[in-house]
Amino acid sequence: MTLHKILEFAKEQGYEDVEFSCKWRGYDVYTLIYRKDEPHSCTGLPFVALVNGDTIRISTVDETFQYMDEVLGNDE
Repeated sequence: MTLHKILEFAKEQGYEDVEFSCKWRGYDVYTLIYRKDEPHSCTGLPFVALVNGDTIRISTVDETFQYMDEVLGNDE
């Protein structure tokens, strides 16, 4: 899937931009950026866009927590 299509999807969901994060569980993971001028602004859980082939979707709540644990780690 092209970055243009991923960005188009993100904008349809109310985000301004995306940034490739990593590969995780068979998905290309893109960080969803709510506001370009405030890239660390968060509207709640840090949901990500999950891309697999021609399919793109937003992570579920469970996937978001799993992604946070497995990729972002735990600072404790």
